[in-house]
Amino acid sequence: MSSWNMIRDCRSWDGVICDEMTGHVIELDLSCSQLVGNIDYNSSLFQLSHLQRLDLSYNNFSNSHISPEFSSVFVLNDNSLNGTIPSRIFSLPSLQEIDLSNNQLQGHLPNSIQNPVNLALLDLSFNNFSGHVDVCLFSDFKQLLYLDLSYNSISLTNENKVNFTWPESLDTLSLAACEVKELEFLRSSWGVGSSK
Repeated sequence: MSSWNMIRDCRSWDGVICDEMTGHVIELDLSCSQLVGNIDYNSSLFQLSHLQRLDLSYNNFSNSHISPEFSSVFVLNDNSLNGTIPSRIFSLPSLQEIDLSNNQLQGHLPNSIQNPVNLALLDLSFNNFSGHVDVCLFSDFKQLLYLDLSYNSISLTNENKVNFTWPESLDTLSLAACEVKELEFLRSSWGVGSSK
């Protein structure tokens, strides 16, 4: 970020990617930038209306809550965030990546988690989420490649006993330290001996 003051054209700033046609900032990578403190609801980050991906991973927003203003591509792993996930985060159907791993988030996973049907990566590992999570929450994700729910206090179930299959696109499923109430939905989805 120190280079930002030296060059007037923000398209040349480290971590800033602009749309070549419009010049709008579409990606902002502030990972490992030694940022500390809170992200206020009136932060200038929320004025970047064309932002498609925001990476704030490996900073220190210790004891901060996730602002409901965050609602476009979303990487906040390793930031010591706490509290619950605002349902509004999942309001954008075009959202493709959510990484909230290695924080201290808690509570139940909201049903709105199934709204961004274009999601390719969902990593909620190493948090304090709890309660029952019905596998049907993931049934509409047709492009999901990576799902990690490991190291939470959740129970994965198929409560309605529906004929559930994981998305064909899914390459990685991590459920380490999660309680799996039934194995049938895993077997029927991939078959015994599958590499997934």
